[in-house]
Amino acid sequence: MSSTDWLHRYLESLAAINAPVLECLLPPASESEIQVLAQETGLSIPSSLRAFWQRVGGIQQGLTYHNAAFAGYLFAPVSVQESLEDFRLAEQLRRENPMEDQEFADQFWPAGMIKFAGEDSNGFWVNCRPESPTFESVYVRFVNSDPLLRWSTNINALFKTLCAAVAEGTIRVAGETDADWDAGSLATDETALDVLAKKMNPGCAAHDDESAVHAIPDWN
Repeated sequence: MSSTDWLHRYLESLAAINAPVLECLLPPASESEIQVLAQETGLSIPSSLRAFWQRVGGIQQGLTYHNAAFAGYLFAPVSVQESLEDFRLAEQLRRENPMEDQEFADQFWPAGMIKFAGEDSNGFWVNCRPESPTFESVYVRFVNSDPLLRWSTNINALFKTLCAAVAEGTIRVAGETDADWDAGSLATDETALDVLAKKMNPGCAAHDDESAVHAIPDWN
């Protein structure tokens, strides 16, 4: 299965439930944009991440937090340019205040990782160190100070899980009476999604009941 198959199916599943977020996605990134990111970070962009950005270039600015969610909690797609700007900010912090800002910079941009969805240091990251045993794996951070936790073995596996979530109604379009979600946004049953993700992605710490115990920084 190619790097884009499950992403393509996920986009089709959102279209089938008339998800408004599809109208807010930005055009695909260019190969030159992705190459600049790879060169500046010194990392290897996995084919799955490259394929994601060549299909989903990011999301429009100015949306509410809920309406920017493309795949549940924390998943607002980040453009290549936004990811590069965050990397440059982290590098600037390391240069200007290596002692005071080192810990913050490491949280804001973890070594060996590239962010493709989320806000600030929270969201979804891909391991981009080819020498790592978990190269191409997707990691998530829910709170700034938390460790990164492995969500899936790659982006394709992530979207395979999300396709199943739409099929079973765990991810759906919110209605006018949904108190916790903006109408038209993708409402997500986080508990049900975690159960599904744990079943479909065995061994991934993000779905483990003792995730903090298993949050080993194996990307180093």
